[in-house]
Order: sequence, then C-alpha cells, then structure tokens
Amino acid sequence: MEEPKTPETTRARPWLVIVLLALVVALAVALALTWRDYAPLRAAETATAEAEEAAIAAVLAMTTYDHRTVEEDFTWVEDAGTVKFRDYFEGTADNAIDYIKTIQARATGEVIDSAAAYEDADHVRVLLHVDQEILSRDEETPRVDQPRVTMHMKKVDGVWLVDQVQVNNVLTN
Repeated sequence: MEEPKTPETTRARPWLVIVLLALVVALAVALALTWRDYAPLRAAETATAEAEEAAIAAVLAMTTYDHRTVEEDFTWVEDAGTVKFRDYFEGTADNAIDYIKTIQARATGEVIDSAAAYEDADHVRVLLHVDQEILSRDEETPRVDQPRVTMHMKKVDGVWLVDQVQVNNVLTN
C-alpha cells in the first residue's frame, strides 16, 4: 500500500531536482573547460607526429643514394627542404656528389628510432638514429655508419619541411 504524501516529502523533491540540475551543469562546465584546455595539447601532438613523419622520410632520402643516380637521389631537397635549407644544401651538394661518384658509393639508410620535441605550432625538432649501410668500389662488404641526425622541421604552407640538419656520426665523433 502506498503511503500518503506529506508536505515534507512533496517539498523535498523540488530541492532534489535543483541539486541534480546544478550537478549536471557543474559537470558540463568542467567538461567544457577540460576539452578547451586539451585542444592545444592535441594540436601539439598532431604537429609533432606529422613533423616526425616528414623528418623520417627526409632522412631516408638523405641517407639512401647510388653513385649512378646521385643527382636524382639528391632532388629530395627540392620537395622536403625550406628555401633556407635548399640554399645551404646547394652549396654542399656538388662536393658530396663528386665524392660519391669518385668512390662509386651506394648507401641505404634505415631509421632505427626517432623522437620529436615540440617547439611551437610551426617548429619541431626531431632526433633520428639511423643505420646507413655504405658500399664503395674499394670495399667487398658494406660498412655500417650510424649517424645521429637532428632535423629542425618548419611548417610552411601546411607542409613540414627540413629547415636545418645536424649530423653527428657515432663512429667518427
């Protein structure tokens, strides 16, 4: 049998609804503030991942070449480098191409590991650990070089490009 409603039980329900409604509003505000604060973190993670992917592709192109096609192999700079980097590379490429042709070198790069550091929305620094197998005419078996490459990536017109490269060779430094 149902208990008769008293004035106390009737008055308690509106307060319960108000408390529950206030709780829902507070949770919605907290969720909105959290979502807003999380957006820059998501943008930084996306930028870092995209820049790291572009850096890996660039370092593979940089460390993979054949003396018979080296001029073509070095054209990666046109698509993957900023104007600043292309100008720098143009100044050093001729000597490298001549040397590669002289020793009849072939090389294949492989990225062993990489790590990216977010600087801002348009700049990410990527450290790449590379194993590069190199064979020249004077060698019977390839040797493995293990450069550690730091690529400073810059976002230009929505595309991540190489802006600066530093190479530290573990075996010779």
